[in-house]
Formats: sequence, C-alpha cells, structure tokens
Amino acid sequence: MKPVFQILVAALLALPASSGAQTAPESTPGTGTLYVFRADEDNGPSYALTYQNKTLARMKSGTYVVLQLPEGRQYMLVDPTAKDVYGVDIKTGADQYAQIVTEGNLLRRTPTLVDATRSEFDSIRSSMKQVQLRNEP
Repeated sequence: MKPVFQILVAALLALPASSGAQTAPESTPGTGTLYVFRADEDNGPSYALTYQNKTLARMKSGTYVVLQLPEGRQYMLVDPTAKDVYGVDIKTGADQYAQIVTEGNLLRRTPTLVDATRSEFDSIRSSMKQVQLRNEP
C-alpha cells in the first residue's frame, strides 16, 4: 500500500498549482506590469480607466486590473471627466501598483490614481475581483 500512496503524492505534487486566482500575464520584452485597484471602501459609481484615449476597463469598488505597459513614462486617466492625469514610470520586468481613490464630498467626487505598494494590494487582493480589459493597452 505504501508505493501507491507515494505514487499518488508524487502525482499530486507534479500538478500545477491552481488557487483560482488569476495572475499577471507573462511579461513581454520591454514591458512592465501595472496593477490598478480600487478598494471596497471606495464606493460610488464606476470609473473608466483610460489609456491612450482608449477605455480599458470600468473600475467598480473592489476590483483590479493587470496591465502590461511599455517601458518609459506612461499616462492614464481614471475618469476622463476629472482630467486628473496619472503618470507612472514603467520599468521592464517590474511590478508597480496604483490605487483609485475618490476625494471630495458627496456632491463633488473626484477620482484619482495614486501610487500604491504591493503590500497594500496584497492585503485586499483576496476580496477583490479582477476586471478583464476591453482593449489591450
């Protein structure tokens, strides 16, 4: 009976790990990964994440998106009506993080992107849903 157990354990260890969580797409040469997220606490309407005049995704509370962007300075908007441009320096092979936050009051809400850290993202990632891109950047 012992050899059957060893074979079973070996077979299970050989299977690829699948946690159900989606991961970043494989990086292509000259690109870096930007994780854009919006915490559950940032409630309100969804915002259009825009890059190079293309709406990439609608960002609701508790969502995130993974972007592969070319190396260099890249600019995006979290909501075109806010006209608040976010600039990020993408480094080849590096992971970077940006969080959508809403400033202002109930009558005048202004969404913006701010720099974030991996630990901030990881601390709430399990409670968020990954949004699929409408257009590839």
